Amino acid sequence: MISMLCPTRNRPEGLLRLVTSALETATSPEEIEIVAVVDPDDSSYVQLIEAKLSQVKWVFVDEPVVFSDLWNLAWWEASGPIYQMVADDMVVRTPAWDTLVREAFEAVPDRILFVYGYDGIQEDMGTFGFVHDAWTSTVGRFCPPYFSSDWCDVWLDEVAAKLGRRHRVEALFEHLHGNLYPEARDQTWQENNMRRDRDNPGELYKQLQGEREVEVSWLREAMWSL
Repeated sequence: MISMLCPTRNRPEGLLRLVTSALETATSPEEIEIVAVVDPDDSSYVQLIEAKLSQVKWVFVDEPVVFSDLWNLAWWEASGPIYQMVADDMVVRTPAWDTLVREAFEAVPDRILFVYGYDGIQEDMGTFGFVHDAWTSTVGRFCPPYFSSDWCDVWLDEVAAKLGRRHRVEALFEHLHGNLYPEARDQTWQENNMRRDRDNPGELYKQLQGEREVEVSWLREAMWSL
């Protein structure tokens, strides 16, 4: 199973678009699940929940959680063994994307690999990336739980780069980001920008360099122990 981990807020249309695009383009849609994490103060998903969407697993947060830790909540409830970091403003554009991802992991015996496509924005960094149980069981989580805005995808990409375990597949996971699309500049986008301006997560990222080095050492040891 490929588990697409998706915190979502006030974007039922975006989540439905993501689900539809992922399943319609997959070679094996029955082997895809979308784990949607919903905030305690968000009632916008009632109709989608009642619709009992195929392949969607809902996770309801009981209390406010640091933004990047929401992906860990999704990971805890996901089937795996392959997990993708996604967002409700992402759309899958490439047919057979799931086959490309599975083949990438199958080519690496220890499965410690960061697989990514392209998002239409970033050229050098892997966004909307995939990791395997072999990775998450080694570090004990899906992603760092510290950031109120952004940076958790940068973390995964940096760790993978230091390991020499980044693999790009020719698949478009398009990011309909508010910086490019004025119609996407909704309240959720604005709230994210406000948290970034308030908390300066980039500075926190720099301060946590040592923790990334520890993750690299753990993963490298797991690679060599095969």
